[in-house]
Amino acid sequence: MWYVSRDGKKSGPFSKTQMNEMISSHLVECADHVWANGMGDWVTAEVAFGLAPGNGSSGPPPPPKQSNGSQLPPQSYVSPPPYQSSNPYPNNNPYGSEQEHQAPMGSHVRSGVEKVPAALLAIFLGGLGIHKFYMGYKNEGIIMLAVTVLTFFVGGFFMGIIGLIEGIIYISMHDEQFRREYVAGHKPWF
Repeated sequence: MWYVSRDGKKSGPFSKTQMNEMISSHLVECADHVWANGMGDWVTAEVAFGLAPGNGSSGPPPPPKQSNGSQLPPQSYVSPPPYQSSNPYPNNNPYGSEQEHQAPMGSHVRSGVEKVPAALLAIFLGGLGIHKFYMGYKNEGIIMLAVTVLTFFVGGFFMGIIGLIEGIIYISMHDEQFRREYVAGHKPWF
């Protein structure tokens, strides 16, 4: 899993596929710092993914020029030392240990979850827990569906109220906060 830091704000975890999509859509820029399990320290996205200048809004500075104005030959250009972060997090992981942030068994969250469909499903079909299934929270969806069906839809009223509240919460959140809390953060209720 990958994490991204821009201007001191960290987000993640993201899969390698998600990172590639974010890079191709310029959501992750060359100068952003990234970290993944097994890496010693944070590095720029340019270094981690071999980005060429132009694959983001900022790239590396051009090679230094000699006093006569000509470019130095490539073999004399010395690359800068590796990025040294003053990372205050233990094990260089800003989100604690990997196990703290893994979804419980059977509660895997889909990576393509969108806020608006999740909110609409919660508002209109919340009593059946359909929004939970959409978001990848299988166990919570089964609980809501079982309460509704096993009580002959009497419990569905209460499950519908929960769905309505969750739908309103989802729709009123900023997209990034929704992704951070419900997609990446694995927050199954409210």
